[in-house]
Amino acid sequence: MTNGSKVLNFYKTLPFNIKKDLIKKNNNINFYHPHVKKLVLKHRNVIDIGCGPGHFINSINLQLNRFPFSIKGFRKINCKGIDFNPTAIIYGLKYSNKFKLSTEFILKSVFDISENDFNFKNNSIFIVANGSLHHTDNCLSAIEIVLKKACVFNRNISFLIGLYHYHGRKPFLEHFKNLKKQKKSEEYLKKEFHSLRGLSGDELNDESWYQDQVNHPLESQHTISEIYPLFKKYNFKLINSSLDKFSGSNIEKLIDNEEQQYHLGLQALKQKTYFPGYFTCLFSKDKWNKYM
Repeated sequence: MTNGSKVLNFYKTLPFNIKKDLIKKNNNINFYHPHVKKLVLKHRNVIDIGCGPGHFINSINLQLNRFPFSIKGFRKINCKGIDFNPTAIIYGLKYSNKFKLSTEFILKSVFDISENDFNFKNNSIFIVANGSLHHTDNCLSAIEIVLKKACVFNRNISFLIGLYHYHGRKPFLEHFKNLKKQKKSEEYLKKEFHSLRGLSGDELNDESWYQDQVNHPLESQHTISEIYPLFKKYNFKLINSSLDKFSGSNIEKLIDNEEQQYHLGLQALKQKTYFPGYFTCLFSKDKWNKYM
């Protein structure tokens, strides 16, 4: 069985972040970046790579396509989710239909994406790949495929990517690896994880988080110094990153400070708090060389 098949089988059983209840109308779509809403309204086309159960893309559609199309000047926001897991796609479609949304879901691996998936009339797109590409056989190749295909039709692109951080993720992984070496029971591991992250009250969602974080068959960890050259190759500029709380530090400073993520993760473990070692970056490619 290939690594890709193992990941697909893992998520078919229990898609990550799946919820028992319907998505809520007040979901915070700015959770992973403070300007998500502004970016959606700027580009009018959103594509979520590795969308999973579709919470993010459906929430965008629910909140920002709420005006009647008969209103003069209102342009519909096109929302598209792509994932290779049929279980997740069915879930996303279920809630899209429930709320009478127009979210387009495509069952496809990132390695099978074509330039036509990024073809929109105004040649402008907001791409989100949030916590998905580090679960592929080759994360960097997956990033480049998206960049290459997206640039065929689009002159204005914003790309929000979220990945596990090489240094920041290490304390969390080492902690649970050591517990498994000590032959701790599944019940013990689960209790330990929930003591760090807390419980949401949604048992299905809590279980999906535990399985994804502790028992996932394949994940890779990365640094901004590793992914930055790929985006630069396709003429993207780094706008900001969660590594410095979106304060807009230059790339050299961010790279110099990356190893500090390890100490943050270690400190969190000592304080019994959840630190998954995750970071997001916003990159932009704009024909006018403007971000917003």
